Amino acid sequence: MTDFQVTLLIAVGIVVAAYVGLIVVSFRSNSVLKGAARYADSLNVILPERLGLLVGQRLAHRRRANLLGVAAGTILALPIALALPLEGNSLFPAPILLVLAAGFAGGAIGSALGSLQRPPFVDKHAVHVARPQAVGITDYVSKFERRSLWIIVALPIATLMVSTALNATGSATTPILPPGTFSGPLTLLAILALIFSDVVGRRIIARAQPTASDDDLLWDDALRSVDVRGLLNAPTLLGVYATLISVSDLASAALNQEPEGATTILLNTGGFALVAVIVVWALASLVTQPQRHFLRRLWPHYATLTTPAPQYASRVSGQTTQKRSLAHDARG
Repeated sequence: MTDFQVTLLIAVGIVVAAYVGLIVVSFRSNSVLKGAARYADSLNVILPERLGLLVGQRLAHRRRANLLGVAAGTILALPIALALPLEGNSLFPAPILLVLAAGFAGGAIGSALGSLQRPPFVDKHAVHVARPQAVGITDYVSKFERRSLWIIVALPIATLMVSTALNATGSATTPILPPGTFSGPLTLLAILALIFSDVVGRRIIARAQPTASDDDLLWDDALRSVDVRGLLNAPTLLGVYATLISVSDLASAALNQEPEGATTILLNTGGFALVAVIVVWALASLVTQPQRHFLRRLWPHYATLTTPAPQYASRVSGQTTQKRSLAHDARG
């Protein structure tokens, strides 16, 4: 094995071990309550103490599914990554991009599977409050997120169409890799993931919401939002990587180089472009706060509140501090 392969193997082992550790920690009641408190603070909405554990358990279940998916995807991609050739001039080697892509995609798939089954707050036969209006997927996912997703999935489709046309007409000076090699299957997976996210998202929203109070209904909406928005991760990541690979195939013709040389150029420029996209996406999320979109649509009164709601988080933090203090006194 080369030094790079050994380093990659060790790095993946450390990352997987860290994720396994996070999964184990997520079962602790204190971790569950803190997760619920952090989510309440991000929404700027008070979480009733009676719902704290239930909301935290649901969030923890989804987080465990995400972490397990990341670990599984990383492990499954490792043998392929170790077999890939290392581009000497690339700042973003293909094996590393493959492992990262598999990990992100695995996490997205894990989150999607973790959101399929979710017990209601109260028994479905109990008396529950009724919602005055019907809801749809646009009440939980903003237009910015949905349109961005469609564009991301459409990009590799457009690139593949151009590549296919160039090959068919013989306009390409250098043969372009056929769509069936790498970019084609990834694009198909992105399309299937997009369809899956839309179908499953609508099924989640169509499920009954047996809740006994407005607080129950609001927090069931909050968890719905987490589940539905989490479904968008898989098609987004698959679309991004399908675009990178399909553009690599196209660049090999545009730059009049063999695919290997064009791939080196793309990995250098595309890697930086991917980082830039992530930064822009993060900044846009900070401004638009997509996690609060459902509040603006369904609970406008809460969406207009500007005063932070740290009461429940403070109680959890205080309980944690008190437990640590008691443990320290016992050891002393």
